[in-house]
Amino acid sequence: MDALNPPGHKRRRTVVLLLLPLFVPATSFAGRPEKIVLARFVHGIEQQQAAFIVEMTYQALGIRIEWINMPPERALVESNAGRLDGEIGRTAAIEETLPNLQRVDVQLLDYAVSAVVRRADGPAPTNAQELARLPSLGVVRGIKLAERMTQGWPQVTTVSDHAVALRMLKAGRLRALLGSVKELRSMADADGWRDDDFSWHEIAKVQVHHYLHRKHEALVPAVRAELRRLKGSRATVLEGLLAAGLVVPVEAGPGQR
Repeated sequence: MDALNPPGHKRRRTVVLLLLPLFVPATSFAGRPEKIVLARFVHGIEQQQAAFIVEMTYQALGIRIEWINMPPERALVESNAGRLDGEIGRTAAIEETLPNLQRVDVQLLDYAVSAVVRRADGPAPTNAQELARLPSLGVVRGIKLAERMTQGWPQVTTVSDHAVALRMLKAGRLRALLGSVKELRSMADADGWRDDDFSWHEIAKVQVHHYLHRKHEALVPAVRAELRRLKGSRATVLEGLLAAGLVVPVEAGPGQR
């Protein structure tokens, strides 16, 4: 299987192309780059949602995105150096150390960081103090909020991605993990899990924005305007996400189960 084309990729791209006539404004494409290069480092549901919206935005502006596969930490280095053109979606935490990345100041989505446990092990921790008392805790690499929260904790294991974290949690190698419930639930179905097998509690929620390297500073206003226009067409965007299979409902009450 092509790493950049997971199952359903062709169907999702077809949905994007079919929806584009609904979103293309009557604007001039003069002076804009023909393409930009972005890294797509996770094939989880939230990354796919962000990539879907970003791709719609740039195609509406007459710009093609070239996607490449790259680990999240390396992608940040390459983006800040200008070898990539930006980041699909990141939190404001990257701005502290990566001055060359300019935020497109329209929120893409909320990213909720939750503590997740096996239901058989009891209730999920509800705050950082409870997490700190656990004998073992997995943190998914690249989730800056979780990394900062647990910095220096001796019981923390950094896990490469949500799929590995889920397997470790299921096997009892972790008492809990910090990650995205949306990502874990989308993978749980493929791994033979039921929702009743684990519990979670939302620890924090952060806003995710698209970023461009400062060499594209002149492009930022057009991207910002198009993202705002898409946000105004939210119902149609959600229809597209549903048609592409990129919306996974979370049935539990706000922040916990």
